[in-house]
Amino acid sequence: MFNVLAFPLVLGVGVDYGIYIVIAMRQEGQQESNLATVVKPVLLSGLCTTCGFGSLAFAANPALRSLGSVCAIGVAWCLFATLCFVLPAYAWRGAK
Repeated sequence: MFNVLAFPLVLGVGVDYGIYIVIAMRQEGQQESNLATVVKPVLLSGLCTTCGFGSLAFAANPALRSLGSVCAIGVAWCLFATLCFVLPAYAWRGAK
């Protein structure tokens, strides 16, 4: 039953990462400096969230264990997709 909660958690976190990147690309000024101020916090946030949910994988309760595993994998994939697909696609598009 807890795995039903994993989808909204992962979706919310994953969408936020993409939104932060797009907002940084749309700001006026140097895009490189705007991205430098956003990419590091997004990366650290994703890694901390993955580690936090991943720690639930060691819980004694099977429901919490599966929730932690599913959320950790989902957040890691959202972070990967944001940094490897959203960022280059938006930069390649020449957004302004």
